[in-house]
Formats: sequence, structure tokens, C-alpha cells
Amino acid sequence: MQTYKHIIFDFDGTIANSVPIFLKIYNELATEKNFKLISEETIPQIRHLSYLKRAEYLGIPLYQIPFIIPVLYKKYKQNIHSLQAYEGIFDFLATLHQQGFTLDIVSSNSKDNIIQFLENQNFPYFTNIYCSENFMGKDKVLKKLLKTTGYPLKTCLYVGDENRDIEACMKINMDCGWVNWGYEDELQPQLQYYPKGHFKTVQDLLAFIKKDS
Repeated sequence: MQTYKHIIFDFDGTIANSVPIFLKIYNELATEKNFKLISEETIPQIRHLSYLKRAEYLGIPLYQIPFIIPVLYKKYKQNIHSLQAYEGIFDFLATLHQQGFTLDIVSSNSKDNIIQFLENQNFPYFTNIYCSENFMGKDKVLKKLLKTTGYPLKTCLYVGDENRDIEACMKINMDCGWVNWGYEDELQPQLQYYPKGHFKTVQDLLAFIKKDS
């Protein structure tokens, strides 16, 4: 039986419901830069595109991306007071902590934003927070976490909500659980058999982790 000890979480779309903030700050920037505006109805059209294809769809020149990302992080931080967690997620995380699991975060958001959100929520139980901040290298950040902490690979479960989360886990052979309450509600065909589980509620995810640990 698989024994998980270390549960590693994505942040946006897994812990925090950042869709409203993302739409607000992106559209502010898009208005300034004359990029294409998006709405909640637009998200299903672009959620399965690669980041390069998304940039093309939105009319964002590739050379501007390295300059745009820090601006988005800054705008995100300015709005973080309105960021909400998904219902029940902190009770779920507290239960895992109480039962002895190590909790970590690997995200493409900035570490400062995540720390500020967790302080606002008065939740101090994440041991490590690692951030890629480039949208392309989450597998490398997961490897860095493993190297730094010494966690055995087979004791780790990564929990995310996007196809690219699964792709990152596949690259390093890490077990992955996929939740569909975030940015993507379906998997690309080539990925649908990789996750150890597809979870619609935190209760489903908790039952899986406890069963396999």
C-alpha cells in the first residue's frame, strides 16, 4: 500500500480561489497595454492552451512576458485582501497537519503573495513554500524541494488543479492528485490516466490520502 507523508499543494485554483482577482488584475493590465480582455466565459476557451498559445490568443508579444509577470504579481498583492480560500480547504489542511502530514506548497505565484495570504488566514502550518514564478518550470521546483528536504519521492503526493501540474509530476514520476474545483475542470486525454485520483470535494481528497497513508 502507498504511504504518503508529505502532501505538496499548488496554490491558485487548489487552495485559493484566485479567479476573480486574476480577471480583475489581468483586465486592468490588458486595458493599459491594449491586450485582449477576458471574462469567466473566456477561461474555458483558453484553459487548455499552452502559455505560449495563450499569449498569442490574448495578443501579448512574447518579449513582453518577462516584464508583465512582475506587474501581475504586484497587482495581485495589492488585491490580496479580497482573496478567498475554497470552502472547507483550511479545515481539511488543519486535519492533515493534526494527523502528522507535512504540508508544503509549490506554486507559480510569488512567495510573498502566498505568505501574505496565509498570514491573513492565520494558517502557519506549511513547512516549505517554493515558487517557480515563470509558469514553465514547476517540475524543476518540485525536484528542488525533494533535494532540499530529502523527502523520498514515493512518500510525496502533489495536489493541483491544472493539466500542467500533472505534466510536471509526470516528468519526475511523482504521484499527483487532481482537483476539479480550480482553473481546469477536465483533463487532456493524454493525462487523464496519470493522476492517482480525481477529486470533486476536499472530503474525497481527504479520504484518499488517509486510505493510502
